[in-house]
Formats: sequence, C-alpha cells, structure tokens
Amino acid sequence: KEQFMSKKQQIYQTGTINSLINAVYDGDTTINEIKEHGDFGIGTFEMMNGEMIICDNVYYRADEHGKLTTKDDDTTVPFAVVSKFVPNLEVGLNNKTFEELEVFLADYFPSKNMIYSVRIEGTFNSVLLRSEACQPRTYRKLNETMPELQRTFTQENVEGTLVGVWFPKYLEQLNVPGFHFHYVDKERTTGGHVFNFDLKKGHAYIQILKSLQVDLIDNDEFARADLEKGGESIDQLEKQRN
Repeated sequence: KEQFMSKKQQIYQTGTINSLINAVYDGDTTINEIKEHGDFGIGTFEMMNGEMIICDNVYYRADEHGKLTTKDDDTTVPFAVVSKFVPNLEVGLNNKTFEELEVFLADYFPSKNMIYSVRIEGTFNSVLLRSEACQPRTYRKLNETMPELQRTFTQENVEGTLVGVWFPKYLEQLNVPGFHFHYVDKERTTGGHVFNFDLKKGHAYIQILKSLQVDLIDNDEFARADLEKGGESIDQLEKQRN
C-alpha cells in the first residue's frame, strides 16, 4: 500500500474549512512543517491574520491592505492546503471572467471526483481581492467577525498569478467546493483572496491530485467545535461576486 500511494500526486491540508469558519483560529502545524508537503497553495495564519499565498515555495502573507510580506518558518497556521506543484495539463485562456473560467476549466478535468491544483499566469483587466486584519481573541465565528475586519480592493491592468485549488462538492466539509483562488501580482508586492476577476489573456497549469492527507488540529478549540455546520457560511465568505 505504501508503495502504491507514493505513485500518486498528493495534496496536503492542515485544519478544515469548517473548523476555520467555526472559530478554530489557532493551529498546531508550522510553516516549516507544511513546507515538507508543498511549494504551492493557499491558507491563512493564526487568528486569521491575513491571507496566505504559497507560490514558487515562498509563503507570502497579504495584510489587510494587500501588502505582501513573508512570515517566520515557526509560525503556526490553522488552515493551509499545499501540493508539490507538477502540472499535468496546460490550457490557453482569453477573455474570461471568474464564472466563465470555472465552467471552461472544469471541462478539462478528467474527473469531477479528484482534486486539482491550478496556477494561472495572466494579464488582468481587473482583480477584486480581499484580505483581513487579525481576529480578536473572542473566538467568535468567522461570519460574525469577517464583515468588520475584511478589506476589499481592486487591482486594474495588472499581470500576476492566481494560486488555487479545486475540490469536489463531496469534500465540502474539508475545503471550499469548486475553485478557490488567491493572487499575487508579478512584482510580488500585492495579493489576497480572489473574489472576482476579468482575465484578458493567460495560461492555466493544472495538477491532478489523487491523494489527500489531512492533519486535524490538536487543541481544545478544534475538539469542541461543531464541524457539521458551515455550508452557507462558506459561500457567503469565500465566493462574493461583485
């Protein structure tokens, strides 16, 4: 079995999207430990202190203004999903909104039951982004605090990289179903969670992932959280379109 599993490209995750939504804001896995599993992916930091974008093995943090910095390797995180990015497919793109791209790229997936890492290098007419200030340690649920803490901002006429994953709906309690993108600009100075975009042209690079490793968080918040709740909150928090 071990030999068989090693042949599959794997995606690694710490925490779950439902644990994050339900106020599990402290993690028990460090950036250094996550680096063993991948060089490409998305996540967040303790107390939702900004958006995490992992691109070319650099672990960026976008603050509430979208400014990119890096964090120390001993920083722990409550949610991240990463892979060692080796794409299987390349697709040319022209004149696509987020919704149009979702439909277009999904047609290239050999199965809607697998997981995919997706990298898009492109020129954008606009990109609508979100990041957020650090959560206060009240441990209120994300849908109660995010509207007060998040900042949205638009980048226009820019080149950059969408860093994303696609999860099937049957795994929606683990991760956001469908496409979930974060963004870094070409200069690696600005980034955040992607709400929407207008892509002028670019290329998508798709990695097919057939193995999933999930580390659950070993702390009191995770042990007590009601992780059966979350579906409507995910759409509200992660998939705004305007």
